[in-house]
Amino acid sequence: MVSRRSFVTGAPAALLAASAVEAVAARPSGPSGFSAGQSAALETLLASLTSREGPGAALAVRRLDGATWRGFQGLADLENRVPIGPSTRFHVASVSKQFTAYAALRLAAAGRLDMDGELGAYLPELPEFDQAISLSQMAWHVSGLKDQWALLTLGGRDWGDVLNQARILRLVARVPELDFAPGSAYAYSNTNYTLLAEIVQRVSGAPFWRHMRDEVFAPRGMSNTVVYDDVTAVLTSRAQSYTADGQGGWKRSILSYANFGATSVHTTVDDLLTWGGYLLRPPAADQALASQMLAQGRLNDGAAIAYGHGLIHDQLGGHEAFVHSGNDAAFNAYFAIVPAAGLCVAVTANTRMDVRKLADEMVRIVAGAGEHQPRRTTRSSASAGELAGVYVGGAMGQCLFVVDTPPGVERRLAPGVSGTPLTAVDGELVRLDADVRLRPRRDAGGAVTGLEETDASNPFHPTKTLWRRVGASAPKPARLQQLVGEWRSGPLDITYRLDVVDGQLVISDLWGARRVILLATDQDRFDGADGVLRTLQIIRGADGDVDHITLSTGRARGLRFDRAA
Repeated sequence: MVSRRSFVTGAPAALLAASAVEAVAARPSGPSGFSAGQSAALETLLASLTSREGPGAALAVRRLDGATWRGFQGLADLENRVPIGPSTRFHVASVSKQFTAYAALRLAAAGRLDMDGELGAYLPELPEFDQAISLSQMAWHVSGLKDQWALLTLGGRDWGDVLNQARILRLVARVPELDFAPGSAYAYSNTNYTLLAEIVQRVSGAPFWRHMRDEVFAPRGMSNTVVYDDVTAVLTSRAQSYTADGQGGWKRSILSYANFGATSVHTTVDDLLTWGGYLLRPPAADQALASQMLAQGRLNDGAAIAYGHGLIHDQLGGHEAFVHSGNDAAFNAYFAIVPAAGLCVAVTANTRMDVRKLADEMVRIVAGAGEHQPRRTTRSSASAGELAGVYVGGAMGQCLFVVDTPPGVERRLAPGVSGTPLTAVDGELVRLDADVRLRPRRDAGGAVTGLEETDASNPFHPTKTLWRRVGASAPKPARLQQLVGEWRSGPLDITYRLDVVDGQLVISDLWGARRVILLATDQDRFDGADGVLRTLQIIRGADGDVDHITLSTGRARGLRFDRAA
């Protein structure tokens, strides 16, 4: 990383602000090439967003014939009253991953790296993991590597600190255990793309930001796109991120990322449209490379998965599409190409909003509703009946809570966190907002032993998850007292304390930054009520006594903690 770089493009700040004001005053960007009805519908969608006096979003859609519509709503910088406009650069979070994948594929096409090669051959300082991991398995999120954010969360990181690439690499090197055998399952992990970017940097011989500028962005005509890996660098026309303060105003949502690969690209909707046009209609020399970008990943058994090289094979507006979302701090972004319709869609926001829903509606407006429509259920019921309870399953062994919460039923991943609405239909549970069904599994006596969850929201890659019903009785006080004390992880360099408060097990770090009630969910298993620290598992020795415990989050499983000396 080169420190104190300045991403100044040459225009004085006053002129940049003035151009943004003019663009926002008009809101849409002028004649688009779409029909009057389509343009009016897009303008109505834009007007439905937050007011111009708060943060907002940039929306854009382009057809291959050149028809383009762009709309801007809200302020990029509340303190300086700078409106969002064509030149506004947004942090696009995980939308960044496709550019990292593209850089790796270009190097592979040039014979400079091997996507089927082993991770250890490129980053020899990493430990020898349980099994060899290929670069393709990393790109597809089937590596089994634990997620860097999960590790940092369990490690007690203060998210106000600057997070740089070197810190992530050191942390990953301290945790050699994988969550599953490489290629056996899919689990999204940001670590994959951080390491992939590090490989690109070393193989290319140039800092990652420079390689991306010179070999990826500039040749594609993306002049306003950068990898922002230095929080001290000046970046003109940059949007800040904001969340509601609960009192009718806004507060800043700070992002202090100095890491790259999995995130940290800053760009405009115009540059994203340019990138989408490249993927949809690449030059002859790049057709094979563009095809690779749209290829799906595979498991060891040959089964195709939705995730490929930083893009997900899915539907948008009922049309086959390749998409990716991003979400860091209060930044939200969505990028999609719809090949059959020749469309590219980009949504960037500096406050929380449903960017996928916006992108979906934009596709419906300009291309009509496609044939791949997920089923929706409008009927609702007030009770889950015999299916209410706690279940365990999935590749990461997470908990599923089916709870009655008047006036309806919810599917939750933690007992104290709001979930997604369900309704009972013909003895099954169905999500109201997606094509997801939960069918009961029964024993010979008819008792519910689990659930079979079928998710067909992505019609090209439906998934099935088996959930086992669990139900631990409240542990006896004496057994809970066995856990009281301090527990330490050497690799994460953190100590947690377990206490019994009002008959409940409570975990906290020594600095008091996190204090979570743990609820008994299965034999020797407790799950956190906050949805962050998901699972505490007691591991007993041959004599039945507690040997150690493990802690898990949604994206990192089984981190060992031993009783502190």
